Formats: sequence, structure tokens, C-alpha cells
Amino acid sequence: MANHGPGFDWTFPVAADLSSKQFFLVAATTDGNGRVNASTARGQRCVGVNQGKSTAAGQSVRVRIQGVTKVEAGDSTAMANSILVGTPLMCSSNGTAVPTTNGVGDLLVGYALSALTSGSTGIITAYININGAASSA
Repeated sequence: MANHGPGFDWTFPVAADLSSKQFFLVAATTDGNGRVNASTARGQRCVGVNQGKSTAAGQSVRVRIQGVTKVEAGDSTAMANSILVGTPLMCSSNGTAVPTTNGVGDLLVGYALSALTSGSTGIITAYININGAASSA
């Protein structure tokens, strides 16, 4: 069972409907307006984990940028490795948390605090620490 814990949240306006993206990773838009949207690129630099269900562009949403949170994880087609407790996580192309691919140079979003089997999707508990650091050997 995924758990939610203490953390640091920030409020951002959204660029599009995120009502189906609660607990997904979000990234800053490139328009310079300080808005966030669902992450769409593997290894993308993320802002944090969407905590709300904003339904329209321009509304605000709470984003967990550091701390313990639930996060959508896994990728039914591209996740070859299971997520284990302590696994370093990065962003997938659909905004879920997945294991880093090679362990070196991936932009980390945090570490798993619960597990998920390979080839599956679901909500896990993770410690999120969005700082854009690349993993190293």
C-alpha cells in the first residue's frame, strides 16, 4: 500500500487539464509563465509530483517538490527492471516514475520506498527530491 508523508509542496498554475494526472510527475512549461504540465519525455527535468486534480488551464495545483509522496510508477511496455525499495527513480515518457536506465547521467526525481514488479504500473511510495541531479556510478 502506498503512503503519503511529510513534505514540501509548492503551488503552480497548470497549462492544461490535469484531472487524470494526480500523483504523476509534472514539468515546467517552456513558455516562461511558471506553469506546469504533465511530463512527456523520458528523463525530463521534472518540477515534482502533482498532488491535486486541477481540471482546467490556469487553475492552481499543489506539487510535492520534496518529501514522501504517492507517485504513479512503472511502464507496462518499457520497464524491464522491477522497482525495489531504494531504487533511484527518473521520469518516464508518460509522467510516471521508473528506475534509472543506466545509473549514470539520468536526472533523478527521487527514491522508491515501496516496490513494483517489472512491466507493471501502479502507485508506490517514494521520497521525492527534485534537484535535477544526475545519477553517478
